[in-house]
Amino acid sequence: MRPIYRLLGALPLVSAENVPVSVQFKTTTANNGFQFNRTFSFHDKKPYAFNSIMFPVKNDEFYEVMRFGVSWRFTLSFEEGNKVVYQHRGFGFKLFNTFLPLPVTALVGKGAGEEIMIDDDSFDMWISFTHPLLGLLYTYYGRFTFTETA
Repeated sequence: MRPIYRLLGALPLVSAENVPVSVQFKTTTANNGFQFNRTFSFHDKKPYAFNSIMFPVKNDEFYEVMRFGVSWRFTLSFEEGNKVVYQHRGFGFKLFNTFLPLPVTALVGKGAGEEIMIDDDSFDMWISFTHPLLGLLYTYYGRFTFTETA
């Protein structure tokens, strides 16, 4: 499974704790996507880059597009005044400006997540993927702090 995830540029399949992660956000006038450039700095491995672009599709629905156009489709909702909830809607493939559904949820599981604002500078977050038969396949979580970069 790890080689497939690495090839697709997906989240790292590594079991570790207290992994420093930096995330740079970028936008461009070329499209309406919001780019995430994440670097996981594992203690005993070389850094792992996970880059994706989130595109709004309609209303509260989004696609997070990884390498080669493989995408996670989800909705975002706001709850309790300070929480953003990610709800799984499937997977897809971005071909030019079109998102095609990929019926692979039964194989790779469902994604879910939350972000909870702590204060103006930090938030707690978790993302997980759970398979209907195999259970929890992947999760990452932690407290993130906003910093500015040049």
